[in-house]
Amino acid sequence: MKVIVEDKSSEILIKKSKFLAFAIKINNEEYAERIIDEYNHKYSDATHVVYAYVLSKPAKERCSDDGEPSGTAGKPILDIIKKQNLTNVLVIVVRYFGGIKLGAGGLVRAYAGSAKAVIDECDIVELVFGKKVIAQIPYDSLYLYQNNENYRILNIDYSNIADKKVELCVLVKDEDSVQRIRQVSSSFEDLGEEVF
Repeated sequence: MKVIVEDKSSEILIKKSKFLAFAIKINNEEYAERIIDEYNHKYSDATHVVYAYVLSKPAKERCSDDGEPSGTAGKPILDIIKKQNLTNVLVIVVRYFGGIKLGAGGLVRAYAGSAKAVIDECDIVELVFGKKVIAQIPYDSLYLYQNNENYRILNIDYSNIADKKVELCVLVKDEDSVQRIRQVSSSFEDLGEEVF
């Protein structure tokens, strides 16, 4: 499974209808539902606010046509997400009707095309389960964690470089790797399991 690195948006115009698409990184259903509510409010003047999302833990998928004919909007978006082997992503497509009906086939193509366009804008990486930790380490050992498949560095704080130390915020894939970074750390904080 794969995830998007950051939120993205795109826009396409089809027969005078404007489709605004948004790909949003999510980690739970509550957050997804809150974002959907926000977009429904923000785009209350739109004809339709359609969405689909997939989560990995717990496994869940959901979609809505928001008044479009059944199966012509949310399901095509969901199919694109699944075809791209993505998880922990919410795709919302906002439609402003342009006065020309697209028909069922045209709607499917428009919503699937909008979802594909916004996903194509995203940087995509493999899904990683692991522990998120913050560790203060000697600067000269930083190279051990860079470009290492067992560690995904999220942030490096160089504010203690005068003491020849850096603080890493890092996703660690397995317990052995957690122990290795803990052994060289002058301070260590385990922030629990994360999905990235």
